[in-house]
Amino acid sequence: MRKFLSIFVASLIILIILTIPVSSIEAPTQKEEVVYGLLTSDGMVQSIYVVNSFKSGMITDYGDYNEVSNMTSSEKLNISGDRITVNTADDKFYYQGTLQSKALPWNIDIRYELDSKEISAPELAGKAGALKIEISVTQNKAVNPVFYENYMLQISLTLNTDKCTDIISPNATIASAGKNKVIAHSVLPGKDANISVSADVEDFAMSSIEIAAIPLA
Repeated sequence: MRKFLSIFVASLIILIILTIPVSSIEAPTQKEEVVYGLLTSDGMVQSIYVVNSFKSGMITDYGDYNEVSNMTSSEKLNISGDRITVNTADDKFYYQGTLQSKALPWNIDIRYELDSKEISAPELAGKAGALKIEISVTQNKAVNPVFYENYMLQISLTLNTDKCTDIISPNATIASAGKNKVIAHSVLPGKDANISVSADVEDFAMSSIEIAAIPLA
């Protein structure tokens, strides 16, 4: 029996952050960052981490991290409260920080049914029957609304046609990639969504659901 992959990835792409935190004395260095959220198979957030990238030189950054790591070199990251500094000669310098917060701008709820009965993702591994996956996307009002109001979500699932037939997903774009079908949905900024994917499955296995947030402004 193949293992059902229960790790899901959501990413936000934020280019050249210029905001200076209220608590900061020294302005942060311009950077690019990508925010990744690791979710369980039902959409609960496990952790959120940020990959920050900078040009060479003296770098000052701020973040509410409980863990940081240098992804480029052996140079030590100097941490004082929420302030991170490092002096690097690398043309491109990357470091990763795991956020203390586990809140994303969207609430993601993922449910599974097999033969019209709700079932957990781990229980689906190797099963056969009529599968339905439902994904609900709503605003997380506890998070700054700038992302919800200005970022489009792209949600994609990949199903192997050797194991999944009669694939239906209203309003989706469905593309072939070898033996796989890639089911993609777009959620416009400021909008909630209810997405469903159904298929007849045998010896079911599935890779990660991927959710990417892309700025439209």
